[in-house]
Amino acid sequence: MKIRRGYENLQSEIKQLLFWFNKADKDKILQDKDYALNIIRVLFFTDFVEAINNFRKEMGFPMSKQPQSDEESDFISKWIDDHPEAPQNWYDDRITRLCLKYSLNPIRYASFVNGYLYYSECHPFTPIDIPSPILENEAKYKSRFEFIYGNSNSPQAGYIRFYKDTTINQIVQFVKANKNIVKKTQQTLSKYPHQYSHHMGTFPDQLRIFLLYIQGHTDKEINEIMAKGKRGNFEEDRIRKIVSSMKKTIKNFTSLDPNSAEYLEQAIDSDVFYHFQKQTVKKP
Repeated sequence: MKIRRGYENLQSEIKQLLFWFNKADKDKILQDKDYALNIIRVLFFTDFVEAINNFRKEMGFPMSKQPQSDEESDFISKWIDDHPEAPQNWYDDRITRLCLKYSLNPIRYASFVNGYLYYSECHPFTPIDIPSPILENEAKYKSRFEFIYGNSNSPQAGYIRFYKDTTINQIVQFVKANKNIVKKTQQTLSKYPHQYSHHMGTFPDQLRIFLLYIQGHTDKEINEIMAKGKRGNFEEDRIRKIVSSMKKTIKNFTSLDPNSAEYLEQAIDSDVFYHFQKQTVKKP
């Protein structure tokens, strides 16, 4: 198997992404759809990797690959501790600027950029969960709201957390008691994510096929791999159409203007950044 031209130096990244997509269930992939597309976009269709390598050289950081042992991971941790001038956390203003340069929401992607900088990690992380403020009736119903934020400061998905001693009736009554909050929040939520095309397969299928293709697999091998995973039969013409469609989707996928000073102010002033450390970042 020979990796596709143009992706020769990204074998580790392809393997990490395939490993994650093979292990995660479809709901998880759909939930993180925009996150995954943005990571693939910056890795394979921008000069993001080159920018990271240049930043490593500027810092004198000696690693350019994933640590393969606990000793190597410990070495990286010690190097970071011994170089306080280097970014010490994912909300460092240099990490924020890298996010903005590549149209990534720093609230959601700064941890990815920081992880890739030091550990060459590129698997999609679970989005940051931001619990809602504690409501007065939470204790009464033993339930609470939690939200996941996508490429904005508004929640993209909402969840109800319940506990071992929460009854079904308490969950129902909790929602009824807070229906105004539910209605208000729904105005910014994303639509239910499940979509299926008989011809193109599901979105998770399309991502796997794209990554297998750039990894160097033939159409026949891709079909065999997908069939083993009981993901259907993908003939050659379908595979080529899927790869072509995914390339176009990934290259064009972005919802953040990197020159948006307004967006930067929103990101830095957000509750997530306040929770850790207030940074003063100049407008780009």
